[in-house]
Amino acid sequence: MNEGEILFKGNKIDLEVNEKISKQGQFEKEIASISQLQANKKFLGVAKTRLWFYNVASRRKPNKFRFWMKNKVGEPPVLYDSLMVIRSMTLMENFLNNKGYLYPEISYSVRFIPEKERKRVNKSNRQRALVTYQIRAGDLYRIRFVKFPQENSPVNTILANHKDESFLKQGDPFDVGELKKERDRISDLLRNEGYYMFNREYVYFDLDSNNERLRMDVLVKINQPSDTVQHQLFFIDSVYVFTDYSMERLRFRKRQDTLRVKEFSFISEKLFYRPRTLVSAIHFGQDSLFRRSNHNYSVSHLSDLGVFKYVNIEYTPKLLNDKNYLDARVYLSPAKRQAASIEFEANNNTDFNLGTILTLSYLNRNIFRGTERFSLSVSGGFESNLERGENFFNTVDLLFRFDLFFNKFLLPFRIPNIAKTARPKTRISFRNEFLRRIEYYSTNSTSIALGYEWNKPRSRKHFLNPLVVNLVRILQSTSQFQEIINRSPSLRNSFTQQLILGVEYNFLWTNQSFHKGNSFFYYIGKVNSSGNFMHLFGTLINRNSGREAPYELFNVEYSQYFLVDSDIRNYYKISKGSQLVSRLYGGIGVPYGNSRSLTYIKQFFSGGANSMRGWRIRALGPGSFNFEESDIYSQVDQFFFDQTGEIKIEANLEYRFDVYRFVKAALFLDMGNIWLIRADTSRPGANFDITRVWDEIAIGTGFGLRFDFSYFVMRLDLGIKVREPASGKPTWPIRNIDFTDRGWRRENMRFNLAIGYPF
Repeated sequence: MNEGEILFKGNKIDLEVNEKISKQGQFEKEIASISQLQANKKFLGVAKTRLWFYNVASRRKPNKFRFWMKNKVGEPPVLYDSLMVIRSMTLMENFLNNKGYLYPEISYSVRFIPEKERKRVNKSNRQRALVTYQIRAGDLYRIRFVKFPQENSPVNTILANHKDESFLKQGDPFDVGELKKERDRISDLLRNEGYYMFNREYVYFDLDSNNERLRMDVLVKINQPSDTVQHQLFFIDSVYVFTDYSMERLRFRKRQDTLRVKEFSFISEKLFYRPRTLVSAIHFGQDSLFRRSNHNYSVSHLSDLGVFKYVNIEYTPKLLNDKNYLDARVYLSPAKRQAASIEFEANNNTDFNLGTILTLSYLNRNIFRGTERFSLSVSGGFESNLERGENFFNTVDLLFRFDLFFNKFLLPFRIPNIAKTARPKTRISFRNEFLRRIEYYSTNSTSIALGYEWNKPRSRKHFLNPLVVNLVRILQSTSQFQEIINRSPSLRNSFTQQLILGVEYNFLWTNQSFHKGNSFFYYIGKVNSSGNFMHLFGTLINRNSGREAPYELFNVEYSQYFLVDSDIRNYYKISKGSQLVSRLYGGIGVPYGNSRSLTYIKQFFSGGANSMRGWRIRALGPGSFNFEESDIYSQVDQFFFDQTGEIKIEANLEYRFDVYRFVKAALFLDMGNIWLIRADTSRPGANFDITRVWDEIAIGTGFGLRFDFSYFVMRLDLGIKVREPASGKPTWPIRNIDFTDRGWRRENMRFNLAIGYPF
């Protein structure tokens, strides 16, 4: 800054209105954001770090590093300029006019803050300018009535039939923003009714204000096209599908073949897809009325097949037999048919435990030439103890799985009248997991599932797995492990060989497609049951034998339970580079009939990179149970048993914001725990009791960095315990926070390295 220049400190709005405004503070912030002068940004609302980088880099002789610091990381100082203030007042007046305040009065004053009023001592004597805008908004005008065109025409008839959908309502404040939304609504409505050439520029409004009654009359008008007396309907004629479209093929004009199927012409150098599959994803055909919704459905459906990276549809108008037609050209750019990826995840609790997972994945997007997707992944994970005198590996986890997706229902019978908008899919999956806890036990879990997916409507998705088979086997267990689980009936019951044969249904709902780039809501719920049919059959078989449950199938006990859980998330956009994300999760699994405990692989757990980040994965709970003070704990071998339960409640709050380009950060707060349904004498405090729930809610907080490279996100989170529910431990470890104390860090801090966002 040069001598005489004044650093701009900020804007202040002093708003006076004749009618109370709901969320007036937010309204004032919106007015302040219009100002052409905006103070230098503060990091986390505390320090102007970017301005600091700029100043530091400017003080010394330029070089490449200081140039990068000054121009890429830094931000130049925002200086006070009275001309910018005058211009801002004009913009604010226009904004208030558009919001229904037609005669506002705006003035401003500037306060120059001298050095002695500054909180920090600076060597320079420069001042800062704080601008206050005094705004008397005056009276708010409201809509008295909305009148649509009365002339008898097809367009006006459509508008009259849909006037209840208008954004303009009698008694609402007059708002130019609502007028713009109404223009878009009318344009979308008519384009969806066959008026291909119609656009928002044909819609205008006549406004008539009454100053005495503070009312605004709105007359909706439709201009006619210059080349005809009225707007024209358009129909679809020929449909050309380019299945391997690319700019390179277009530039070199490579030879292409044409295959005609009904009114669809498939044009390609070599056709890699079955035409019938692509036709099922195109929501229009010959002689059908042009509808914008069919265009959008087609683009979305073709993209949803998972084999194209780019989808576009263009139309060419033509006149045929005195009727308006459109030739549709569908351009499909294939994604790479095969892809491979590597993912790595790690977590550390600041002492000697390190957990890592490496996943190798393979994807084929068109394995049978019918847009089928085949995915294969192999994961290897282990937890190691780096402390001297301990085994290096204490846990080994190997997972193999494959999934095969078909973009249709595979059924032994035909389902009539399946709408294209349902986007039916069939999934066949196989999963095998081997878990080895060194010196304790080995388990193997094998599962096969047949599932179906469909949408109805776009914002809702259904997942039905009518057949889920899962076999859990205990391959090996040591006498030491047997001694441990014999002390706890619930642990012993959950670690038996189990056969799961059941059905699962998931439901997903989100409004993200309607709020792109803004705030949106997400919900997924799951219902899962197992063993009911087998138990009925087993009861009938053993009715006269005198044998009591648990019954077996193929010499293996089968599980019988009912499980339900819900995951609710809200993504609220605060500003262009910041977002507040909240999540609420709850689940309960109830064993009954043939089962005394929920099988281990179906139980809930808490902690880890995507849950309570201040705790190691499966280390929190159940309830106030403290493993280290229980009879199960062995001081000799330091055995740490994974903590699981049949009830889970968890809430997460995360403030995400941009730092620099691909570098993003987050502040988070996690709350939750797990519980058992029934009391277990070997695990005191582990069962769910409504009178103790709040006292047993764990709380954690922390800070994270995300390196968002678009194609993948690498995440590093530091979780810190705020409230510890385990009995015998400090309830509020955050009160004794001491980052220099190795023991405190080991007990209360966790580092989590993962791929992707936690939710």
